[in-house]
Amino acid sequence: MERMRRAGIAAWLLLLAATPLAWGADATMHQPDKRTVTVVGEAVIEGNDLPGAERAARADAVRKAVAQVIGVFVSGKASAENGRLIESIVRSKSQGMGVVKTVLEKTQEEGILKLKCDVEVSAVPLVQALKEAGLTREWRVMVIIPEQHLRRPVPDPAAETEFIRQFVGAGYKVIDQKRYAELRQQNADRLKDPAVAAEIGRKMGADIVITGEAFSESVPPVMEGVESCRARVETRAILADTAEIVAADAASGAGADLSEAVAGKTALQKTAGKLAPLFVRDISLLPGSDTRKIQLEVSTFRGFAAAARFERAVATIKGINKVTRESYDAGVLVLDIDSDVEKSDALAEQIELAEAMQPFELVVTNVSKTRIRAEVKPQQ
Repeated sequence: MERMRRAGIAAWLLLLAATPLAWGADATMHQPDKRTVTVVGEAVIEGNDLPGAERAARADAVRKAVAQVIGVFVSGKASAENGRLIESIVRSKSQGMGVVKTVLEKTQEEGILKLKCDVEVSAVPLVQALKEAGLTREWRVMVIIPEQHLRRPVPDPAAETEFIRQFVGAGYKVIDQKRYAELRQQNADRLKDPAVAAEIGRKMGADIVITGEAFSESVPPVMEGVESCRARVETRAILADTAEIVAADAASGAGADLSEAVAGKTALQKTAGKLAPLFVRDISLLPGSDTRKIQLEVSTFRGFAAAARFERAVATIKGINKVTRESYDAGVLVLDIDSDVEKSDALAEQIELAEAMQPFELVVTNVSKTRIRAEVKPQQ
């Protein structure tokens, strides 16, 4: 009897998984897991052994290709400071990470064989090796996915929690859900705008915002006494500093339980479980950067002229590459600052102590990884 019951549930799940939903899918977008670069491999021709020289030239091409792709994921400063470590990774691991796809040109010159090649490099194992060596950027992730069951908001979102579980398991720093619990439902519609999601992420100190929407609804039961639900989860990963969408996908799934509420959560959790590993991989494959965008909010200026003088003064601080005014409203100035990565962690102290800031008597009141709040003396 128990075996028949389990077989019935398995058949029910297959049938339920095939049931289409009315919700539309977002366009799928993921980071490429392979990168093709063009390099020239070289080898000495010893004793007229052309086949041996070609093998050596191909190996040299793969090493050069891997070194070139490493530059995508490791910032220039990190590369300069860890040259020997990177060289060791290239020397010891490159042959398992790259393959010559096409030889574009073959030449011989003064006993040297040169092969111009297209080499395909597998980014996933390469990034993993770089991460283990501490050479990749540490992304801080915020997951905020409003959830509904039968068109009613769900206060304890299963899909969001599953994403967070997998990101934490992969070693990412994740913003605590409790900090934005109210924002989740209050901003459910606004979060569809990447600019709004990015702004919320910056305020929370996140580098990446994973957002979207998740639905579950009951469907006619296939087995008596078992509640059946279908779910759909649609998600996007957004860079907090630029609002660029770097990954997007959607999936559907099914869940069953004696309780409809639990069946809905099960469906959402399983569906999110399909998507989360893809987004974990996508974030790991994002290019490294020598700069970081930080938002500076300063209050309260007497007028716009004083705020403009402050803006020009900020631009003179060492390590700040670009200053863009996002807004000025009722004495509150908001600036977007492009800062060198190595200077960004100390930027709040720099802004407070820099000589150019002294006339403003600025005091920093709040600091996160991507946002600084400060006040100037009232007469400014």
